Amino acid sequence: MLAKRLAIAVLLEKGYTYDLIDEVLKVSKATIATVHKQCISGAPGYKRAITHILNTERKENLWNELNRLILALSPPKSYGSVSWERKRGAGKRLAKRKRQLTSL
Repeated sequence: MLAKRLAIAVLLEKGYTYDLIDEVLKVSKATIATVHKQCISGAPGYKRAITHILNTERKENLWNELNRLILALSPPKSYGSVSWERKRGAGKRLAKRKRQLTSL
């Protein structure tokens, strides 16, 4: 339940509506309201955790963008070569990480 409450706090910070949070996390609107009230009243644990999670997410997005630029700017490789397979694998891993970040 603690993980869900933390997820509620993060989603509220990102601006998600009660209805969407209820639909995604399968929690009651009363639970969402309680967490929202605690965040507004200045619960230091929530604020610290939210800040850490959002900073980690921003760093991950920055690294993903840098990897995308490196892949885009690197010269094309010969089809089927070891270099081509390596670049293709890096592109697939990047796409997977982006899907995981945007799965919500």
